[in-house]
Amino acid sequence: MREMVLEQILLVTDGCSNVGGDPVEAAAEARRQGIVVNVIGVLHGQTLGEHGRREAERIAAAGGGVCQFAQPERLSHTVQAVTRQAMTRTLHAVVREELRTLLAEGNAASLAPEQRARLAASIETWAEACRLRVFLLLDTSASMAPLVPTVRRAVRDFFLCLAARTGPSELAVGAFPGAKGDLDLLVDWTTDGAAARLALERPPTGLTPTAPALRAALAHFRPRLASGEARGFAALPPASEKNAAGRASDGGLLRDYVF
Repeated sequence: MREMVLEQILLVTDGCSNVGGDPVEAAAEARRQGIVVNVIGVLHGQTLGEHGRREAERIAAAGGGVCQFAQPERLSHTVQAVTRQAMTRTLHAVVREELRTLLAEGNAASLAPEQRARLAASIETWAEACRLRVFLLLDTSASMAPLVPTVRRAVRDFFLCLAARTGPSELAVGAFPGAKGDLDLLVDWTTDGAAARLALERPPTGLTPTAPALRAALAHFRPRLASGEARGFAALPPASEKNAAGRASDGGLLRDYVF
């Protein structure tokens, strides 16, 4: 069995794309390659607006990911919560597919309560133990300039969150628009939290090339894709007896999960 690798692009933006094509199509392209696209819309002033909200939601939907909106002071928490939620959703999808193969009914409702409780506990364990790669894609256009200290803290906190996981985690960070192109790669794939000392300040610009930036981030995964690195449901560790027992006491209702 092969190791399971969950890969995500996490887009943090406060406005709409205004150059370079449709970011929804770029997100759909990432999803076709097995990479989830999540979006956090930062709410400050009037920069996002209704159109920006709709675009953020459509990008996440096309990318098979999660969209949330957050005030700047909640950015660190939201980055971590969105990543965790997307991981769990991906695992749910994999489990549903496995159940379709193994069970005639094809869903968790056909399992005995004890089995359902163990399945839920296993998902929690797998989310902690699987390999995770996140490309953090930061909008650094002019309207985001006042939020640079907040974004820098959020990136630092995210590194610490990933370091606390049981499984291996890698983070890359890119900012757009780039100084000379669509994207500046600020941090290449790393597990080193010291790399979170980012130079996020950018010359003021009104351009927000979200689609080209998404494609540039996607291209950063391609060396791994070309090498044939495994991505799939692997020999993940079983749930602990403690977790399984805790879920069993829930009567097998799986309140935290929707299969």
